[in-house]
Amino acid sequence: DAIVRSMLLQWCKHRLRSHLSEDLPEHRDFLQPIKADEPNLPTWAERCLKEGKPIHRFEANKIPSNLTENIGMIRDYLYSAAESYVNKTLARVKDTNAKGKEEVSPRLRIDYLKTQEAYDTFAKTLAEAQEWHDIMAKKAEKKKRNEAMYQASLAGTHSVMKLDNGMEVVQLTTPEALDYESEYMGHCVGKGEYDKDVASGKIKIYSLRDADGMPHATLEIRKYGDKEEVYQCKGKGNKAPIAEYRPYVQEFINAQKFEITGDQKNIGLVKIYDTKTRETKYYDVNKLSDLPKDREYVVKGDLDLSDMNLSQLPDLSNFTVEGSFNCSNNNLTSLKGAPKKVGGSFWCFRNELTSLAGAPEEVGGNFYCNNNCLITLTGAPQVIKGNFRCAQNNLKNLLCAPREVGGDFSCDYNQLTSLESAPQKVGGDFNCNYNQLTSLEGAPQTVGGYFNCNNNQLTTLKGAPQKVGGDFDCNNNQLTSLEGAPQEVGRDFNCNNNRLTSLQGAPQEVGRHFRCSNNRLVSLQGAPQKVHGNFYCNNNQLTSFQGAPQIVIGGIECMWNPLKSFKYLPVCDCVASDINPTYDPDILQCEFNNTYSPYYRIKQNPRFIKERQEILDEKRAEVYNKIRRKEAAKNVSPIKGEIKLKRSGKDKLTAKINILFARIKQRMNRNNDL
Repeated sequence: DAIVRSMLLQWCKHRLRSHLSEDLPEHRDFLQPIKADEPNLPTWAERCLKEGKPIHRFEANKIPSNLTENIGMIRDYLYSAAESYVNKTLARVKDTNAKGKEEVSPRLRIDYLKTQEAYDTFAKTLAEAQEWHDIMAKKAEKKKRNEAMYQASLAGTHSVMKLDNGMEVVQLTTPEALDYESEYMGHCVGKGEYDKDVASGKIKIYSLRDADGMPHATLEIRKYGDKEEVYQCKGKGNKAPIAEYRPYVQEFINAQKFEITGDQKNIGLVKIYDTKTRETKYYDVNKLSDLPKDREYVVKGDLDLSDMNLSQLPDLSNFTVEGSFNCSNNNLTSLKGAPKKVGGSFWCFRNELTSLAGAPEEVGGNFYCNNNCLITLTGAPQVIKGNFRCAQNNLKNLLCAPREVGGDFSCDYNQLTSLESAPQKVGGDFNCNYNQLTSLEGAPQTVGGYFNCNNNQLTTLKGAPQKVGGDFDCNNNQLTSLEGAPQEVGRDFNCNNNRLTSLQGAPQEVGRHFRCSNNRLVSLQGAPQKVHGNFYCNNNQLTSFQGAPQIVIGGIECMWNPLKSFKYLPVCDCVASDINPTYDPDILQCEFNNTYSPYYRIKQNPRFIKERQEILDEKRAEVYNKIRRKEAAKNVSPIKGEIKLKRSGKDKLTAKINILFARIKQRMNRNNDL
């Protein structure tokens, strides 16, 4: 069991982590971005944020129920696959030892699951798991009761609650009882996976049985403090129990007063507070519209109505949902009846909505209405604390869009011809790519994350935000000028594949890379004066570097240009060019770098050395001040209102500075990034 779990952990660390962080554009509430100004960040997080790498805080309680169910299906399937691999390996070694003279030890790969092609992505593994569960369920349907197995299970099968129509709930306490349940339900509660936890009392397993002793639903209960909580509720093949048996499961859970933390959708119960009676209890999610209308109700947690083939919502207008509300993947044409207030996120994507009329007035998290038939945003909440996504609809304008969005605003893949009425404050990314925009008039003036307006019909950047915290991407448009471009860009500035003949209007400093390839540039006049990453100007009509940035911290790519000289080449680390700079009189010495062909490393140019030394001095001062602030915060003696380090602090500080300066000097000698 320990070996199999270790194999499963290896897969989760790589494949599941990748899926949660990269492959899920629509459900990302559980990953909250961490900002550089947050206090008490670990050193590795500070370093990553400084390098421009995004860091997120993982909040498992916000993972959608359908994703939790998929992860559970994969876990059971991979446990079985790894167990089979271990058993086959041990059997093969046992057979070899029986035949041979010397004893052979088994060799097991702890990364077995991670290295299998069939499991190299979450999607492929889920498809395999679903197929396996279907096969298990079909086998379970066809099985007739094995009397010997049934009799062996009875010693560990204890009746807990009698129900109508001969139904009862039993508790399973022995491996034999768990094996019988697994055999006829087509899931992995048996075969050793749960034996240890059941024996130790860490979890309890209950089974819904009919009068003949055949199981129809399996519940896993875990204890947290003084409360017992339903962690899983599965029917055959790890699917939801069929509708016929769901009322029995609900009756048992309410009678035992269990809390529900997992598989809430499978159970069909939602926890509600009645403001009139002041009672909190679980109600059947399919009967919410039958509750009295003369009072207000508060849903304690999430309310999930997704994938229920609904053509209209039940009347929940007198409901407040403290968690998230999900009515996605239905056939809704209206949001009439939606809760008036949602504390978490509101998801109504993949329906047939043409309007947002009836949507909640207040939403505390994200609002996703993408993949509908929206022609207007009428009814949208005016303040969104999380992300607002209305992509892939039929919108031609943004009238009635939220005024303020704390996270990302995405209106890409529509038919927009204008950004008038767009939110004027966006804390995250602003995505308006793949529309029919000819102007950016109406765009927010400050964007905290990325601004993407690529693949439109822009001829000018007038109206663009003047400050962008992340990348600014205006690739694949019809721009002839950069006039109106943001003057402050925290990361990359991308203006590839346009009709630019000049860089006039570009920001004077770019936080990372600057890309202006595949244009019609004849000069670099107007280019940023300082680029903190690489400078790309490939495939233009440049004949010289005149007007190029004064300083490029990384390298320069100028391939496929009719360059005649390296005069005016900026201070940089390396250059990629069609011509060899070793023959240019302005370059005193350089060397061909085979690793990054066709890059040439620039060396021993006095002008470069002097200016790079100035950069180094500036960096040295920055490092010193940063360390001094950190040390001062930990070890200070206030003297006349000033911070003064104690002697021990000074010694530590000196040692740290010496190490850091040695590292910087070593990296400079290798001509790497600062």
